[in-house]
Amino acid sequence: MLTPFVFVLSCLAPASQGDHLSLDQALKLGKDRNATIQSALHTLEAARQRVTLAKAAFFPSVTLDASYQDSKVTDYTLVKPNRTTLLNSGTSASANAAWTLLDTGERITRLEQFQASYRSEEFSSLQTLRGTLVTIYTQYLDAVRSQELEKVSQAEVERAKKVYEQAVAQAKYGAAAEKDTLQPHADELNAEVNLLSSQNQSFRTKANLKATIGMTSADTLPLLDPIPSTVDVAGVGTDSEEVAYGLANRADLQSQRQQVASLHASYEQARIASGLTFAFDVNASRRYLANNQYQPVASLNFSYPLFDGGALRAAARAAKSTEEASALSLKQSELQAQSDILANLNDLRLYAKTVDAAKAALDAAQVNFDKTFRARQLGAAGVDAVTLSTAQVTLVTAQTNLIQAQYNYAVAYANYRLLTGRTVPGETQ
Repeated sequence: MLTPFVFVLSCLAPASQGDHLSLDQALKLGKDRNATIQSALHTLEAARQRVTLAKAAFFPSVTLDASYQDSKVTDYTLVKPNRTTLLNSGTSASANAAWTLLDTGERITRLEQFQASYRSEEFSSLQTLRGTLVTIYTQYLDAVRSQELEKVSQAEVERAKKVYEQAVAQAKYGAAAEKDTLQPHADELNAEVNLLSSQNQSFRTKANLKATIGMTSADTLPLLDPIPSTVDVAGVGTDSEEVAYGLANRADLQSQRQQVASLHASYEQARIASGLTFAFDVNASRRYLANNQYQPVASLNFSYPLFDGGALRAAARAAKSTEEASALSLKQSELQAQSDILANLNDLRLYAKTVDAAKAALDAAQVNFDKTFRARQLGAAGVDAVTLSTAQVTLVTAQTNLIQAQYNYAVAYANYRLLTGRTVPGETQ
């Protein structure tokens, strides 16, 4: 077992209130407003109604009819002028009942088909919900990560500006050569370019988040709250444990299994239709008002396709092939799921080590830059503009690597829950 891993997003603070948008709020917005989720729910409702339709075949149907007629007919004769007018009016009412008591199995296989299809849609809707929530989770973290990287870029600009100002001052008073101002000036300009790039990336990630949570381009995205400063990640099992759990519980795989069951029921319907079929029906009709009459009827009907050009048998074979194709597709999906789970577990372990290494690297880079900057400020021998520039680049790289590692781990953990069929952030709220 992997031990529980706790990491701290060092530059983040607890969520605030007001006009900010927290991660939980973004997840709830997406859950309520995302059109893909709403579409899946409507598809699920349609499947539920088809189950009700199939169940109705096992119950009797009763209809009531009523009519009123008022007519006037006029006849004319040409040989002997005469006109005859007939008036006719009347009312009638009837009640009719029909019930199929027995059949060859058409009704039960149709019900099984729609029930399996409904269960398939249930799992499919769940997978759509989870997948969309993980997308929102990832996009929110990407947007906050971009904000943090933008802060790093802003700090880089300010730091480079100070270094450049220091170099100019030293050159002015003869403590350094004029050429020693060129590298710091280039670093300052490059830092400004990096800041513009970070700002552009931040805008893009926020635009993607807006679309996924159902906001239009005219809507203003509130400020994003940093995620909680400490993320406590539960223990992760061994490779074999996680693969077994994922194959058994992933909603998309369970949906495919139910789809195979639905196609098998569809094949059974086609197979029954290609042979001898029967139905035992009872019907009753009762007329009222003008003509009172009661007529019960019981009928046993048999049907066998003597010749249809092989259409019904071909339909049965086609249904069987479709079922087998779906089963093979499920098998391949299970193999792919196994691969995805193992790759994700490798990512989790790698990012866990990367976070620790990035923290150590940042501490070392910060100490190195502080000492190099101070030495340069005091005019120490051997500490030129290039040395200071290198220390600054190393510090920026370390800051960036830590932010990337922390957020990569958080996203990988959300994907781990999705890939193994567990609840994902925002699902139960």
